[in-house]
Amino acid sequence: MSKRRLACVLSVLGLTTFVCTASAAPAGKGESKHCVAMLVPAGIDPTQLKASQQPECFSTFRDAIFSATKGRVLLPKRSFEEQLDILDQEIRLRGDELAKAGSFVVAIDYQNSNFGGSTLTWTSTGPCTASNGGFNAPSMASGWNDVLSSTRGFSNCDKNVLWEHASFMGTKLVCRPDCSSVGSMNDKTSSREWHHLCEGTSGQWAGCRGDGCSVCSEKVANYPCYFQNHPNCTSNSACGGLYFTCSDTCPAPTQADTCVCNATASCANSGGGSVSCSGSAGTCFSVNDCYVECDGVQTFCPNPRGICPF
Repeated sequence: MSKRRLACVLSVLGLTTFVCTASAAPAGKGESKHCVAMLVPAGIDPTQLKASQQPECFSTFRDAIFSATKGRVLLPKRSFEEQLDILDQEIRLRGDELAKAGSFVVAIDYQNSNFGGSTLTWTSTGPCTASNGGFNAPSMASGWNDVLSSTRGFSNCDKNVLWEHASFMGTKLVCRPDCSSVGSMNDKTSSREWHHLCEGTSGQWAGCRGDGCSVCSEKVANYPCYFQNHPNCTSNSACGGLYFTCSDTCPAPTQADTCVCNATASCANSGGGSVSCSGSAGTCFSVNDCYVECDGVQTFCPNPRGICPF
């Protein structure tokens, strides 16, 4: 099998620059190849990124990750499945080294479901943050159009987005950040996006300041269960009347955030009793007549421990 490398620089309309290296020859039937595509800044705007046209490919996943991290992460010589389990931990442990190298793993796309088969590792010069706009690839790297069947996100790129067509058109699927299977999008991905969980999402309500997860407290003052129902959101009491777009992680409040829920307990004696709850909204459920929970508040009778695991 012959191998070759090609370095190239191409300018499109004076705006987008992409750097590419030719890949190793495609894998033969029954073989897996492990490729790396680098996302590079386009012009003066570092948030608009484009994939290299030709990824560099390797015969092993270990070699691909070593290249993707500029030698900072060398996985042990174990099975592919074991290496996948180790990778996320290694990336977290070596964050400072990766920052110095300017090479972060944004995501890994897999040919098969359940993270199997050939891989495409996307890299960038930094992690996803709420302020940098994330990363995108208007088209897939060469050889990877309509191939993806599962994906994993890394480096705080918590919203791992798949698009059916190039240039972010057609059906959209959001993985947060992993999808062991992409369902109806199997073998249909033609462009990609990656964003931080707390980045403001176009079309969402204006109720945040600081980032898309920092919800202005006065905006949800009449919804006492909002933060309980949306645990990734935080309360911001210093918005000062200035409101900006929230992340889709922190949607506009609804009736379900008002905690309309009532619990009662009829405890006849220390041996037990009955419990019930009712409500038109909120979280309300009972467990084995042992206790009820209404929007996080438990009401219960002192039933015997043999019945109720308190």
